[in-house]
Amino acid sequence: MPGCKPPICGSSASRRRRLYAALLFFIPLALTLCTRAQTAVTIDPDTARDIEFHASSDATIELRTTGRDPRVRTKPLPKDTDLRRNHVLSFEYFSLTGLDSFQVFLIPSERESASIRQEEGLSRSEGWIAHSIDLSPVLANAPVRAFRLDFGTRPGRTLKLRNLQLRPRNQQEREFAERSAAHAARERTHEESLRAYLDANFTGAVTHVRAAADRITVTRRRDASHAA
Repeated sequence: MPGCKPPICGSSASRRRRLYAALLFFIPLALTLCTRAQTAVTIDPDTARDIEFHASSDATIELRTTGRDPRVRTKPLPKDTDLRRNHVLSFEYFSLTGLDSFQVFLIPSERESASIRQEEGLSRSEGWIAHSIDLSPVLANAPVRAFRLDFGTRPGRTLKLRNLQLRPRNQQEREFAERSAAHAARERTHEESLRAYLDANFTGAVTHVRAAADRITVTRRRDASHAA
């Protein structure tokens, strides 16, 4: 007979209800986990020096440097911030002037050894550009309660800033970190080999080299303690 039997229809409706219930549970959970994967960082305009600020309604911050030491602090980080996981400070910016340098200090230390300085600064742009700073190399040097952001050394620079946050490394950053670590390991191995070579005691030494038209004569001295 055409149509479906009541038990089958009832079973199908029951499966749909269970599916909807699961979605209602897992979607909020996924959104919560996604939110925890990053931590919003808020600039504190009251701490600014040599900078003029203007906050837009869309959470975009516009700034203009007015001196040669433009800087500002962020508000304290949430107590549950996981810097072992979220150690990349990232943001989007838009600037027609760019910055000659950019530096992030860890607060309360504010020492050079507890900072990351990007000598290349922020390049000029005619649209929004994503930018990030991996803080992991200096996080072990000092405790972290907030950050100080230094926007170059020149007055008259303008910048729009949004989506300032701490987050984990993305895939590209993880691959770059792995390549950098491998390169550093090779450099250490080369340095150790060179140091071992320079510190080695050899049984003899070249004392004289004489070049003639038909031959080259090399004279060496052998350590007497190793002589036959």
